[in-house]
Amino acid sequence: SDTTGDGTRENPYQTVNAALAKLSGITGTVYIMDSVDFGSSNSFYITSNVTIKGDPQRSEDVEARVTATTTSAAGHLMEIRSNGTLTVEDVTFDGNGTQRGFVWLQSNGTNMTLNLNAGAVVTNFNDSDRSYGGIICVGYGSSSGSGTINLNGGQVTGNNVNTSLGAIVLYN
Repeated sequence: SDTTGDGTRENPYQTVNAALAKLSGITGTVYIMDSVDFGSSNSFYITSNVTIKGDPQRSEDVEARVTATTTSAAGHLMEIRSNGTLTVEDVTFDGNGTQRGFVWLQSNGTNMTLNLNAGAVVTNFNDSDRSYGGIICVGYGSSSGSGTINLNGGQVTGNNVNTSLGAIVLYN
């Protein structure tokens, strides 16, 4: 439960959003034990060094999967802001066919990094209904951001986007 959980293996949070809220502004790691919901309809802001990864102690036959069950009003599950780093490893982020975007490296932000490491999969996001955005977006329109995207064995696959833009959009 998000209200009674304490983030331990014995008493985990129900949603990723609740776990991330405990890391707000500090460096830390969220381990995904099995299939969980992202939570909240608001984007979560990454302002420090945060890692989301599959729990290495989970059974081999259990997939670490985060599903967006509520569409974010802002369009992306997470926003990386200045000096923020998000590292994803050995976990699938599933947009559930309705969530528009995975992550936005904020407009006018600096020193922002997204690392999609081995086993990271970003799939099933749907950003086909608007003329801007992307599944992963750096900056926006005339407001450019300064960010780095590292694909270190991670995948962005099986998404639906506006064909004039693509899954990864870099505004400058």
